[in-house]
Amino acid sequence: MKRTNHHVDVFVVGAGAAGLKAALTLLEHNESLKVGIVVKGRLGKCGTTANAVSDRMAFHSTLSYTPPAGKKNWRYHADDIFKIGRYVSDRPLAEILAKESEEAVRYLDEAGVPFVRERDGRLHQFVTDGSVYPRACYTGPFTAIDIEKALLKKLAVYEPAVYENCTIADIIIDKKGRVCGIVAIDAENRLHIFRSRFVVLATGGAGSIFEDNCYPAGMTGDGYALALRCGARLVNMEFIQFGLCSKRLKIACSGSMMRAVPRITDLKGREVLPAIYKNPSDIFRITFRKGASWPVSYEEESRILDIIAGEKGRLYLDYTQNPSGWIPENIPDDIRDWYRQKNIDAGKTLPCQRLKGTNPQIHGVFLKRGIDLSRERVEVFEAAQHFQGGVKIDGWGETDVEGLFACGECAGGQHGANRPGGNALLDTQVFGKRAALKILESMKKTEPVSVTPRVPENYTGNFSRMELKGVLKKVRKDMSRYVGVLREEKQLEELYREFLSMASLFSSPLRGEDQGEGGSDSECNLKLYFEARNSLLTALAVIRSCLTRKESRGPHLMWQDGKIIPRNKKYDYRYVVAEMPEGEITTSLQPVNRKSREAKSLTPYKKA
Repeated sequence: MKRTNHHVDVFVVGAGAAGLKAALTLLEHNESLKVGIVVKGRLGKCGTTANAVSDRMAFHSTLSYTPPAGKKNWRYHADDIFKIGRYVSDRPLAEILAKESEEAVRYLDEAGVPFVRERDGRLHQFVTDGSVYPRACYTGPFTAIDIEKALLKKLAVYEPAVYENCTIADIIIDKKGRVCGIVAIDAENRLHIFRSRFVVLATGGAGSIFEDNCYPAGMTGDGYALALRCGARLVNMEFIQFGLCSKRLKIACSGSMMRAVPRITDLKGREVLPAIYKNPSDIFRITFRKGASWPVSYEEESRILDIIAGEKGRLYLDYTQNPSGWIPENIPDDIRDWYRQKNIDAGKTLPCQRLKGTNPQIHGVFLKRGIDLSRERVEVFEAAQHFQGGVKIDGWGETDVEGLFACGECAGGQHGANRPGGNALLDTQVFGKRAALKILESMKKTEPVSVTPRVPENYTGNFSRMELKGVLKKVRKDMSRYVGVLREEKQLEELYREFLSMASLFSSPLRGEDQGEGGSDSECNLKLYFEARNSLLTALAVIRSCLTRKESRGPHLMWQDGKIIPRNKKYDYRYVVAEMPEGEITTSLQPVNRKSREAKSLTPYKKA
């Protein structure tokens, strides 16, 4: 097999908001650095940030004038992160996110992200799920895409080495347990060996291990699998956010789309909630509340919609007519008051009119993409939307492995069972920057890799394209069926054993002492090979973590004998940590760091 050797100072895996921020911070502080960026597709076109759309996508930030205002108002933000995380996040990481959120949004604002502003020039902010005060900044449905464009424009000045259409196969660790390089496969099945002492994982979540998801293609859990294989730990992998999304467009139907109180029906057009709630006002309350409690959460009554969608496989949101009983006396006062503040008479309007009045942008997005909400129903399904857990990091984004960093959705510990809406985008900027700053400081006392890492001849197995596609298809189908909104212990145990048997057919982790000459002579499609392997390893970590936390908390809904297993206090302040010390995934319950202390905003690196 043809192989090419490369050397870079820092290698960034992924080019969404987190990866771009890490690369940009490195180059802004040291233009002479050799920074390599690898993406599975085309730069600016692949990954979650470049494709994410929702009704009003938020960037969570506590500004000096954010209520209740004052220099310490970030503490309220940190409290919200920890509380909505249901006490299973790392509180110091939550404090870092909150305290550094203002600097993060200011940087993006100055970079040209067109945030919506008040008349006085301040950034407009609104309240999202999990927040007490309005902190959500936004540009509209395309906030994430706008952020990606701005970061790409700034990065283009430095011209880093970008490797497109490449899949990372492994992180190579030397005999001292430090990062010394990575192995990548390009679209032509060619092997690339990169010599580097620092690697930043910014690969995003693993939505593609679910058949029902609202992620772009290719999100197969690469970062999680790579971290496990080289000795890093994962945390909170059982917590995956699911929510109602458009089946055709993969757009989250949250916020204003649910506050419009559409008629919710099955395939035949029959309303589904009257069978559960006799009082129409309860139906309206639950539907409206879903706008502020999306995605699913055990602690919210609105979870009933997610459970119904999970059981039926699909639901329909009908904006062409009001739900049964929609008359003024049945509409709760808080809903009428909310619309009255927006100069809309809730009792005399249809859902599509209410949606147009509160969020004309998302109505326009659906219309532009072929769905006229004033004429047709929207088919929705319960889709995987965000991984709350990931590679366990410290306050600088560093993992258990020296030289390995993670940021964005790939990282874990900063979020708990759930998170305030908008904290995902914030996370990318805060920890993308912090990882880069720690690397810059570490470079002063780290010797560069002098020898090109090697991989063994029998690096991969021999699989046909059809066999690998079969593995991916089975993982996606079974994960959506058994590890979605509703999870049952016996089913999870059976699935784990089945996936474990399949995973045993793939290559063992690379270790420094195992490195030999050359590379694989396999004729199989290597991109598919590594995606299948990574999907299986990530799925195993998720399932094993689910089996370790035998309760319902946040989006983690455990089911037994037709009933939800309630939240159990014995799991309070406990992580589920997954690792792979001997080639097989193990899990354990470990205490979270819940001691509140002011996060240090000063960085360990100062530009000369």
